[in-house]
Amino acid sequence: MSDYYSLLEVSSTATEAEIRAAYRRKAKVMHPDVNKSNDAHSRFVLLTTAYETLINPQKREKYNLKYRYGTSSSNSNNAYQQWVEAQKAKARYEAQMRHYEFLRNREKFKQSKLYFLAIWVTHIARLVAYAFGVAVILICLVLVFHLHFMLLFFLLPFICGGIYLIKWTNDWFQETRRYF
Repeated sequence: MSDYYSLLEVSSTATEAEIRAAYRRKAKVMHPDVNKSNDAHSRFVLLTTAYETLINPQKREKYNLKYRYGTSSSNSNNAYQQWVEAQKAKARYEAQMRHYEFLRNREKFKQSKLYFLAIWVTHIARLVAYAFGVAVILICLVLVFHLHFMLLFFLLPFICGGIYLIKWTNDWFQETRRYF
């Protein structure tokens, strides 16, 4: 890519008026209707691109960063990608350290006197939750069959709650098994 400033014959600190005047001066000479050379059209397109880039402040800033001063958005994008990768590596390292700390604490807990007590409490809690869920379901069914069948519609939420309690208890117990 050619230097747009040298193409328009202006300095890098040129104002919009200077850029506009330089473009008009060069366009009169390089326009394909006036210039009969074979590459007149491509040179005029390049001149117009240079003018449109330098006259727009945002495009000019990008051009200056990318081509004049050697930095580009891809370099900043690479820096951002490197930062993202560093953050991911840091997060993986911290997660691994937390996991090792968990494993150490779990081994300490297994060797403590509270370990067997905690196992018994979880098993008893599981049995109590199962018994409560089954009791709720059975009481609702007994009421429905002994009193009136229409009572089923009133007691259906309680039956569903009992079923949910039984299922939730199994999920809860499986989750606690990870810690023992």
